[in-house]
Amino acid sequence: MNPNETNLQTLLDDVLPSSGEHCGPSRADVSAMLRSERHRRRRLRTGAAVLALLALVSVSLLWRNERTARPSVVHAPTKPASIIVQEVNDEQFLMLLQGMPAALMEWPNGERTLLVVEQGTIR
Repeated sequence: MNPNETNLQTLLDDVLPSSGEHCGPSRADVSAMLRSERHRRRRLRTGAAVLALLALVSVSLLWRNERTARPSVVHAPTKPASIIVQEVNDEQFLMLLQGMPAALMEWPNGERTLLVVEQGTIR
């Protein structure tokens, strides 16, 4: 097979552009495309960081509100019954202690302490 040079030149002209024709983007176009891609990626990273920060802040606010929103159950201590103190003489006092084991203890400094023994239940 003997190739025909005119057919070969026609084929090459179809496949390869001539030197005067535009063949792809120029250096400036490629540089502009690179810059725009970098800016796009930077905007995406910044947006993702902002969204992550907003999510973190909202979760922390919800967690804080959840902790503070729960009312803590505090039972107020019951008010003790008021004690009415009446003066009693020795005879009345002995009548109050009737049937209870009791002792009057005198300390070396002269103070006296009344000891009353109560029977309790063992648990």
